[in-house]
Formats: sequence, structure tokens, C-alpha cells
Amino acid sequence: MKLLEARGERILGRIIMAQERFEDAEKHLKNSIALAPRYRGEYEKALALKSLAELYRLQPGMKRSTMLFQSNLNKAISIFRQLGAEIDLSQCTQMQAFRDR
Repeated sequence: MKLLEARGERILGRIIMAQERFEDAEKHLKNSIALAPRYRGEYEKALALKSLAELYRLQPGMKRSTMLFQSNLNKAISIFRQLGAEIDLSQCTQMQAFRDR
């Protein structure tokens, strides 16, 4: 059940991000990242890292956003690669290519 809490935090973070309440979204996504490993939720952690990277991508004027985007995306890519999550890995590389344009 605790893994569902991590998933709920991630989903709530994505909903709040869609409302452009970026600080609140960041808090929920970071909570998801913190909770997931405690319950062997590496995949859930990677999804939250990918969402957090997307949040930083949406905030180009935010201080350090490029560095935070790349750092979180790289962590997500590493986990997806280890898990063999090819679709998620492909989505991350597309995000990276979009950012590099």
C-alpha cells in the first residue's frame, strides 16, 4: 500500500503541474521520489524523476532549470535502462532531444 502512496504523490504532482503550480508540483514529485525506494519502487521512482525533469523543462527561466532537468532525466534513464523499460527509456531520450534543440 505504501507504494501506492508514492504513486499518488506522483500523480498529484502531475495534476498540479498541469495547473502550472510548479512549486507545489515539485514538492509532490520529490515526495514520490523519496517514498518509492523504501518499498522497492524503482520504476515508480523513475517515473517521478521523469516527471520532475519535465517540470524543470517547463520552467526555462527558473534558475538552474537546465541542470536540474538533465540531472533528473539522467537518473530516470539509468533506472529505466536497468529495468529494461524500453518505452519509458524512449520517451526520456525524446525529451532529451527536444531539450537539445
